[in-house]
Order: sequence, then C-alpha cells, then structure tokens
Amino acid sequence: MNHGRMMGWAGGFYALLALAGAGWIALRDGAAALAPAGTASVATGLAWGAGGGLAVVAGWHLLCSRSDRLQEFEVSLARFFRGLPLIGCAWLALTSSVGEELLFRGGLQPSVGLWPASVIFGLVHGPPRKDLAPWPLFAASVGLLLGWIYLRTGTLAAPIAGHFTINFVNLARMARAPKGEQPCRTAAEGEPD
Repeated sequence: MNHGRMMGWAGGFYALLALAGAGWIALRDGAAALAPAGTASVATGLAWGAGGGLAVVAGWHLLCSRSDRLQEFEVSLARFFRGLPLIGCAWLALTSSVGEELLFRGGLQPSVGLWPASVIFGLVHGPPRKDLAPWPLFAASVGLLLGWIYLRTGTLAAPIAGHFTINFVNLARMARAPKGEQPCRTAAEGEPD
C-alpha cells in the first residue's frame, strides 16, 4: 500500500468535507458560528471528546477480543494501514476527524437531528467489501455518541477530539499489527505488537 498517496488523497478528500461543513454552518448560522467558543468550553469539549473516544476504543477492544467476526474485520481493515508511520496515523486521524465532524455534526446534525445524522454517518461508511460489513454499524453508533457529546458540550471541539482519539489509537494499533494477526486480540491479551 502506498501510504504517501493514501495520505495525500485523504487530505484532499477531508479538506473538501471540512469546506462543505464550514460552508453549511456559515450559510445556516452565519460566519460567526465558525469562531471557537470561549477557551473554557473548548477545553471542556476536548476533555469530553477525548474521554468519549477512549471509552469507544476500550469498548471496541472488549467486543473485538471476544468476537471472531470482529477480529476478521480488523485483519481485513489492518491490511490498508499496516506499516503506516505514526505521523501518518496522526495525519489521517486529524484530517478525518476535522472534515467529518464539521460536515456531520456541525452541518448535518443541526439540520436533521441527532439520530438521522448518525444513521447517515454510518451509511456513508459503507464497506467496499463484504468482510468489512460491521463498519457502518460501528460508525453509526460512534456517530450517535459523538453527536450526543456535541449536544452536551455545544462545541465541535468535543466530537473532533473524540473522533481523533478513536481513529488515532485504532490506526496506530492496526499499523503495528503483524500480518494476518488480529490487532484487537493481540492488544487485549497484552502481547507485544
């Protein structure tokens, strides 16, 4: 897998999502709505988001370590990211979290509501292959949590932080997984990656 090309395409794609989300927010609520809230609310949002993201990661590891189907899913997904440098994991996590959260939580959710936005978020994560079928359900569930955190905190910093945490931890773990091994089982059992 050419990781440089993947990161370039991802950066461009997520920049388009971020622009679409920012445009949607500005058209609906005015350009001032894009300005960050006070420092205290952003810090609170970051804490809520990171905490929610870590809870999702822990829950995923628990489920995955007990499910052959989810372990097969991770092996299939890990093949795209195996060997990706840590900076690449951070780049993909950052660009995807900013782009998707601006569009789905900032633009879509206030327009259609929490549940419809979460379902749409899951549907757009539809897998290109049958062995990746659990992905949309997981994405919709995570979208529901991130949307709730956004409603709770009132700042997009919260779902961005949560999304970043989930993606970074999982990408970094999959990038280090030995070929053919289940990344979640290895991590859950405490074996070296």
